[in-house]
Amino acid sequence: MKYYPNNIAGVTKNWIIFILLFLILFIAYLPLSSFYFGMKNDAFSDNFPNKFFLSEAIHSGMSPLWNPYMNFGFPVYADMGFAFWNPITWIFAGIGYNAYTLTCEVLFYLFIAGTSMFYLGSYLKFSAKISLALACMYMCSGFFTGCLQYINFITAASFLPAALLALLRLLEQPCIKNSFLLAVAWYMVVAGGHPAIPVGFGYFTIIFLVTFLLKNKEYWGNIKTILLYTAVALLLLLIFYLPAIYSYLNIIPYYARNHAVTEAAQVNTGFTAASFISFVSPFFTAFSKNIFGADVAMRNAYFSISGLLLMLICCTYKNKYVVPVVFTALFSLLISSGGFVYNLLPLLSFIRTNGEFRIFSILGFCILSAFGLKALFTGDEKTTRFYRRLLYAVLAVTSTVFIYVLIAENKTIIHDIHNITAAISLAEKIKSFLDGSVQMFLFASTAITILVILFSIFALKSHRQNFIIGIIIFDLVVNSLVYLPITGVGQVTLCSIQSVYDNTPKGMPIPTLAPINQIKIMDSKTTGLTGDISYYNKKIGTTYLTDYPSYFISTDAFFKSTVKDSIFKRPFLFLKSNPDTDSVADITVTKFAPCDWSVVVQSANEDSLVFLQNHYKYWKAYNNNKEVPVTKSYITFISIAVHKGQNDIRFVYRDNWLYVMITISVVSFIICLFLFFYKWKHASAARLQ
Repeated sequence: MKYYPNNIAGVTKNWIIFILLFLILFIAYLPLSSFYFGMKNDAFSDNFPNKFFLSEAIHSGMSPLWNPYMNFGFPVYADMGFAFWNPITWIFAGIGYNAYTLTCEVLFYLFIAGTSMFYLGSYLKFSAKISLALACMYMCSGFFTGCLQYINFITAASFLPAALLALLRLLEQPCIKNSFLLAVAWYMVVAGGHPAIPVGFGYFTIIFLVTFLLKNKEYWGNIKTILLYTAVALLLLLIFYLPAIYSYLNIIPYYARNHAVTEAAQVNTGFTAASFISFVSPFFTAFSKNIFGADVAMRNAYFSISGLLLMLICCTYKNKYVVPVVFTALFSLLISSGGFVYNLLPLLSFIRTNGEFRIFSILGFCILSAFGLKALFTGDEKTTRFYRRLLYAVLAVTSTVFIYVLIAENKTIIHDIHNITAAISLAEKIKSFLDGSVQMFLFASTAITILVILFSIFALKSHRQNFIIGIIIFDLVVNSLVYLPITGVGQVTLCSIQSVYDNTPKGMPIPTLAPINQIKIMDSKTTGLTGDISYYNKKIGTTYLTDYPSYFISTDAFFKSTVKDSIFKRPFLFLKSNPDTDSVADITVTKFAPCDWSVVVQSANEDSLVFLQNHYKYWKAYNNNKEVPVTKSYITFISIAVHKGQNDIRFVYRDNWLYVMITISVVSFIICLFLFFYKWKHASAARLQ
């Protein structure tokens, strides 16, 4: 079978590819890119609150280091689940976070995932059309469509191809310039806002590096130089990421999630054996059944049926990267399922969502599929014949299932179709489909697969490369569109979600001294969509521990204690001598910033002022311009002594060493950036030494 050489490639025409990628992204994620539907669950309830706070603080000209609204306060810069140290977060915070800009941010990360994968494909000497297919397989894979609501998963995963590309460049040409590029790529992965993917990528990198060097003996003569410049990249990463490392090390003793979790807990968020069926079709995993034993967002690893079959023929294409990619992909698949591995390898037992690790398998499988596609386009008739047999085998199996379901379960399917057509609005139609039977999911998934396979067979017979690429993209787009409502987007419009935020106070007003139990709360349905009202109402205090995952151990202890009921009767500032009645003191907040409060207290006696913010070692207090000790009261809160008469009190959150770390990091990066553009050359490693 003869194929003609690709005539699209060329760096000067990459902009055409990027336009195509953007259009494919827009269509595949239309429920999101149309800005009609809002993302589900964690996107707004857990990932948005700190982004919103960061934006509000910046636009108010205030330090964003401490969020006073989050469960009585938390240092957001030390929040391992928030991408505080990610420069993209700050760009969007500067623009201003709302429901629409958060959606734009997610789409931007998805576009980065596609473009970085395209560049990786180009480096691996794939043609532009194969690299485009590779980019789409990754960008529209089941990880991104399945985990769309988990934004901090996506922020890290989108830079994985860039990090692998930087590593490959270093292997081929070990020099300081490539060390810097690798460090920057690594930084974007670890600054994504969730520790699981950086930990998994650490293992991915080590295994890939070891297997690559063992498989390719021609690199052994240069192995010391390669390891040296890899170590330089790691050192640069540590310097650039120094503020975050410093922050995390400081908060770990106080952090409620500082312990390992049990294997039983991990299984619920793992990529279980039953989830392997998603490689064939994601819709089999869409219905809730105990056979999966995992959250629906963790089950999907689809990267196109053609991609799966092409991966099986990649072994016919000899390449130095195939074996290392196979090993790393299989290892990643192993750890994504949890189990005994967590007792053997460091750090994995601290990860609560090990289903995330499937992204490394998807990354590897997509690359292997691209090698298979290249083998198909450049190989002999034997390769084509093998691929055709695979297509016919899948067609036979899916057709059998389709016919069986259509004949044996036709009444159920007709009933489900009637419910869908009877629904009036688009949201109701989607809900009707999602509420359908298992038979309906089987019917839909097999129908899509049969259609894709038939088109693939036709494209193979007509010897059309572009048609084969088009079928892969069509497959991904259709599956993405249909699967997104399952775990990605909800039935509530984005406009409705934004209306909740529009009704909250703007900027950073001085909080009112109202009793905590008198602060209005939202209904549970609204809270599930937007996050708890205490994140946005610009008031201090909550009568329950909100579901945001990062909080202090002492905060958890307070909410489990009996003392909380008396505290909730008081405002966020009160005198300790009168915790249950109206205070005789006159307390006025004269200045408010999240990290700098000024309070005037008129006290009739010697007393203690309780400030309902979580006690953390970087809080300082001054009374009449003199520093006074800050103590802990009522399990978790700040308390200072006040004397009789007027007390001009100032609470300041100050971590001087943090600014030192930031200075070291920023100055080091600026120096490296200057050297990168003006001094460092791709000199040989020997000459650099």
